[in-house]
Amino acid sequence: MRVPVLDTHRNTLMPTTPKRARLLLKQGKARPYWNKLGIFCIILTYDVEPDNQPLAVGI
Repeated sequence: MRVPVLDTHRNTLMPTTPKRARLLLKQGKARPYWNKLGIFCIILTYDVEPDNQPLAVGI
Protein backbone atom coordinates (compact mmCIF):
# COMPACT_ATOMS: atom_id res chain seq x y z
CA MET A 1 0.00 0.00 0.00
CA ARG A 2 1.22 3.51 -0.81
CA VAL A 3 0.16 6.92 0.46
CA PRO A 4 -0.18 9.69 -2.16
CA VAL A 5 1.93 12.80 -1.49
CA LEU A 6 1.14 16.38 -2.52
CA ASP A 7 3.48 19.36 -2.33
CA THR A 8 2.57 22.76 -0.87
CA HIS A 9 0.92 23.76 -4.18
CA ARG A 10 -1.06 20.47 -4.26
CA ASN A 11 0.91 19.04 -7.18
CA THR A 12 1.30 15.28 -7.06
CA LEU A 13 4.61 13.77 -6.03
CA MET A 14 5.71 10.15 -5.83
CA PRO A 15 3.74 8.11 -3.28
CA THR A 16 5.37 6.99 -0.04
CA THR A 17 5.00 4.16 2.44
CA PRO A 18 2.55 4.40 5.36
CA LYS A 19 5.48 4.27 7.81
CA ARG A 20 7.18 7.31 6.26
CA ALA A 21 3.83 9.14 6.04
CA ARG A 22 3.23 8.58 9.79
CA LEU A 23 6.75 9.84 10.52
CA LEU A 24 6.25 13.01 8.44
CA LEU A 25 2.91 13.69 10.14
CA LYS A 26 4.39 13.17 13.61
CA GLN A 27 7.34 15.49 12.86
CA GLY A 28 5.02 18.21 11.55
CA LYS A 29 6.51 18.05 8.06
CA ALA A 30 3.15 17.03 6.56
CA ARG A 31 -0.54 17.40 7.26
CA PRO A 32 -3.39 15.00 6.48
CA TYR A 33 -5.69 15.55 3.50
CA TRP A 34 -8.65 13.63 2.06
CA ASN A 35 -9.39 14.26 -1.62
CA LYS A 36 -12.84 14.36 -3.25
CA LEU A 37 -12.88 10.57 -3.62
CA GLY A 38 -12.17 10.09 0.08
CA ILE A 39 -8.60 8.90 -0.46
CA PHE A 40 -6.18 9.77 2.33
CA CYS A 41 -3.18 11.83 1.19
CA ILE A 42 -0.53 13.92 2.90
CA ILE A 43 0.42 17.49 2.00
CA LEU A 44 4.02 18.45 2.71
CA THR A 45 4.48 21.65 4.72
CA TYR A 46 7.87 22.46 3.20
CA ASP A 47 8.94 23.19 -0.37
CA VAL A 48 10.56 20.36 -2.32
CA GLU A 49 11.95 20.08 -5.82
CA PRO A 50 9.57 17.89 -7.88
CA ASP A 51 11.52 14.75 -8.72
CA ASN A 52 8.93 12.45 -10.28
CA GLN A 53 9.99 9.24 -11.92
CA PRO A 54 8.51 8.31 -15.30
CA LEU A 55 5.68 5.80 -14.90
CA ALA A 56 4.51 3.14 -17.35
CA VAL A 57 0.97 1.81 -17.18
CA GLY A 58 0.13 -1.54 -18.70
CA ILE A 59 -3.38 -2.53 -19.66
